[in-house]
Order: sequence, then C-alpha cells, then structure tokens
Amino acid sequence: DSSVCLITEEPFYALFSSLGSFYFPLFIILFMYFRVYVVAKRTTRNLEAGVMQERQAGSQELTLRIHCRNQNQSQSQNQSQNQDPGRSALSLKLMKFSREKKAAKTLGVVVGMFVLCWLPFFLALPL
Repeated sequence: DSSVCLITEEPFYALFSSLGSFYFPLFIILFMYFRVYVVAKRTTRNLEAGVMQERQAGSQELTLRIHCRNQNQSQSQNQSQNQDPGRSALSLKLMKFSREKKAAKTLGVVVGMFVLCWLPFFLALPL
C-alpha cells in the first residue's frame, strides 16, 4: 500500500539509527549542559559569598574578594568623572553573567522539551 509509511524493521539498522541520531548526541548534550550547570552554580555561589577563586598557570589559586563601596560615595565619584552610576567593571560582569545564566536556563528547557518529545519514538524504534 503506497499510502502507508513503514518504518524499517531491520534490527541492526534500527539500533544503529537510534544510537547514532539520538542517544550519542543526547549523551554529549547532557554531559556538556551538566558542565555548564556546575560552573554556573559555582559562580553564583561565589558571587553571593563575595569571593571569586581563579586558577592560574602553575596550579596556583588566586582568591579575589568582591568589596562594595558606599553607594553614595561611588555615585558621586562616578558623576564627577562623567560616567553612568553603577556601570563599573564588576557590575557589567554581573549583568553579563546574569544574561548567560538566563540563556542557560532557556537552553535547558529547550533541550528538556526536545528529549521529552523524541524519547518515546527512540525508545520504541529499537524495540
């Protein structure tokens, strides 16, 4: 019947197809997303604690402490220098990190929905 679309029933092809097109890429995506999650969680924890640790060449660790000056003093200095208040290098880095964190969450939702939609098909195909 030409109106019926049959899925190939050869077991080797079905297994190879599902492994190569879904399970291996899924494993790589989940592994990489897990690494992004771990780094984002560590960075968030460090920023909340006010301490940032960085590794340098020679496996030395550098600890950076985040200090906030008095806001009124900071604003008066920034205004005297004709700069926007709150636009220090640290605040720009925090804004950038916030955007990256939001993008990572959005990517997690997209990947989760992709897996949720395709998992039933790729579970049934090899069976």
